[in-house]
Amino acid sequence: ATKVISVIESVLMLSVLAAIWVRDLQALTVFFGIIGAGVAIALQDVLKNFAGSLTIILTRVYGVGDRIEIDGRYGDVMDIGIMNTILMEIREWVAGDQPTGRLIIIPNGQVITKSVQNFSRDHSFLWDEIQIPVTYESDWRRAIEILTGIAQQETGEISKVAEIEIERIGEKYFLPKKDIQPAVYVTITDNWILLSVRFVTYVRERRVVRARLNRLILEAFEQEDGITIASETMDVQIAERKALK
Repeated sequence: ATKVISVIESVLMLSVLAAIWVRDLQALTVFFGIIGAGVAIALQDVLKNFAGSLTIILTRVYGVGDRIEIDGRYGDVMDIGIMNTILMEIREWVAGDQPTGRLIIIPNGQVITKSVQNFSRDHSFLWDEIQIPVTYESDWRRAIEILTGIAQQETGEISKVAEIEIERIGEKYFLPKKDIQPAVYVTITDNWILLSVRFVTYVRERRVVRARLNRLILEAFEQEDGITIASETMDVQIAERKALK
């Protein structure tokens, strides 16, 4: 706003001086043309941000309360002004999509030139995964049973909500049928069997749900003698060599 006022004041002052000192109409026209081009250049960021605010309002790219990512910055939308959008930042040095406490001011013009990811515009859930490596000596079939049971028990309510929201989204967009129920996928690696638990979680409860699942998985595996979580460690055995007589 300060920049706009400053430019307007300068233009008015120059216009008055030109009207007083320049008598040639053609020269005056050229002068105002140059002034107009200068104003357009000086206010290009302002005009771009104003156009961005119109884009946000008309296309509903995001609204107050949405969780978005734009130009590599993540946060919850706190306010949308004529020129800027204010986010409560998440991620950065804080893990698990939780707030850092820092406010980010993003020029609205970025919605025109940058891609925007909206995590909560039409639904309240995300898919997430937890990966657990187990040794080849482990009873991986039993491990899958445990992981599936825990995920179903802890995310069953969220899955029901997600199914309803997916049906609603399908009425608005083309959306192939998605399997909402938790699933465990098996990957064979050189060092271990990787079990990936896929489940749905609320957008703003991702870290809480992951922490609860991790704790329950560890507690369940502790009760199983046939399941061992693998790690990047190496067992070194040193054999004593008997001295030759």
